[in-house]
Amino acid sequence: MAVFVCELTAGAISGAARLAMGKARRAERLGYFADGIRGAEDPKRAGMRNLERMEKALKLRPDPDGEERALLDMIRAMLGSDSDPDGYARERKEEAEAELKTARAACLKGLEFARGAFTDPHVMTVFLAELKACDPAKRLLKEELAALEADFGAEKRAEALRKRLSGED
Repeated sequence: MAVFVCELTAGAISGAARLAMGKARRAERLGYFADGIRGAEDPKRAGMRNLERMEKALKLRPDPDGEERALLDMIRAMLGSDSDPDGYARERKEEAEAELKTARAACLKGLEFARGAFTDPHVMTVFLAELKACDPAKRLLKEELAALEADFGAEKRAEALRKRLSGED
């Protein structure tokens, strides 16, 4: 049962990290797009031409996670808004940064829960492995995962096993 709860917790943390990091990455790319059309005589028209090219390219390659489609939707919304492209991109970046901060806080709460709830080192090993398998969670929680690894990683388990086998436990 503990392993199941552990995997659910790791999945929730990984999912929150994946969503927030994806939005931040799209907002950053939206900023690059806005930078690219800034000097044009008619930035929105230049943006529409670039968007059309990007949509044609998307038809030729897979987009399994929908990241490219989501970016193109953001670009379309930017070009359809009354805001200037730079201002719109800056607002999306600020929103993404706020969501990243919120997601990080939620993930840290999940880590606190895990530390208290999963006292079995084997369960914590599963928990660590699940989080380390998710790149966004690994990037978002780099320092915290390193601390968990120090507390519950392979070296710690080997030390505990050595103590148990030598009768020191």
